[in-house]
Amino acid sequence: MTLIDKHNRIKKFIENQRGAMFLANTVNTGIYIFEPEIFNYIPEKKFYDFGRDVWPLLLKKKKSIFGYEMNSYWCDIGNLQGI
Repeated sequence: MTLIDKHNRIKKFIENQRGAMFLANTVNTGIYIFEPEIFNYIPEKKFYDFGRDVWPLLLKKKKSIFGYEMNSYWCDIGNLQGI
């Protein structure tokens, strides 16, 4: 779940947690566009989750993260398991 301001800057990011109360009616999904600098915040050869690790770290360091809220249909095509 994300909370954005009127300029689409993400002010708070809350990863889904079982039993958590909803604070917003938006979700984090879609296509990510990064500056190469993002790799300075992701350790090599270690699993690092965007929702639990990267986004909170960037917000803590006062880095700018932007989102785009849309009302269009989005379809998740699944994952690569079993391919």
